[in-house]
Amino acid sequence: MMNRRWKIVFLCIMFVGLLVSLPAGVLAAAKDEIRIAVGGPHTGFAAEFGAEEFRGAELALQELGGKIAGRPVKLMKTDTKCDASEAVKKFRDSLLRDKVHAFIGPVCGSSGLAIVEWARDYPDMPILIAYSAPEDVTMRKRQYNVLRPGWTGTQVNYYLGKYVVEEKGWKRVIMIGQDYSFPWGQAHGFIRGFCRSGGEKVYKIYHPPNTEDYSSYLLKIRSMAKDYDAMALNTAGSDAVALFKQFFEFGLDKQIKLFGFTNAFDSTALPTLGDKAIGMISAMHYCEGIEYAK
Repeated sequence: MMNRRWKIVFLCIMFVGLLVSLPAGVLAAAKDEIRIAVGGPHTGFAAEFGAEEFRGAELALQELGGKIAGRPVKLMKTDTKCDASEAVKKFRDSLLRDKVHAFIGPVCGSSGLAIVEWARDYPDMPILIAYSAPEDVTMRKRQYNVLRPGWTGTQVNYYLGKYVVEEKGWKRVIMIGQDYSFPWGQAHGFIRGFCRSGGEKVYKIYHPPNTEDYSSYLLKIRSMAKDYDAMALNTAGSDAVALFKQFFEFGLDKQIKLFGFTNAFDSTALPTLGDKAIGMISAMHYCEGIEYAK
């Protein structure tokens, strides 16, 4: 109950932040309703992340009584498909066709970077990043009308890198991940913490998103396993589930330790991973359902 309460508080703060960022002219123009586009993936490997994003927005709006500044709010779901060009197209369509007043999203890393660039042409349009976690979204490529109340993929994985060296003694790691900006950022953070703590080598393998058959990758890892301490799962969504299951089907659990970066064992994946996920190490800034006094 406490965790749900804090989640509601966070989501309400998110909406209040969006309200504060709405220019006075936008509020004045929205005489009947405020339209907010919620952009995230609803197809492909990350579809569950898009569903969670929209459910969170609905929950926050419900807690606020369905209104902002006394005006009713309409949430408009849009599928960005975890694709940068699709995200820009859908955001543009929402602005020009649906006349939205603000955006929540996107979710995927490459989409977030693309939207930051797009936002430069619409400096009066507030955009609240829901989950997209590359550093540059709010660092090197930051745009003042783009806000992010969350995190970056490098942050928690930096400390995961330190942890596996200092606490587990793993100094040689094979990392396999999806080939786009978010897993790249996670890898950079992990490697920095890993090497600063005495880690010796990270062998990186990348695969296309929405891969179903990992046999060629796992055969390569099997041939290398004797020279490494552990394997890091740097994937998310249905890709993480498929790779996790095939790892055990290939018997690699008898040859090398397995752990995960932030999304490998999150709440979108755990229900389908089964008991084999019990005891797996991962890192995240927030964990739904955990009962922890701090």
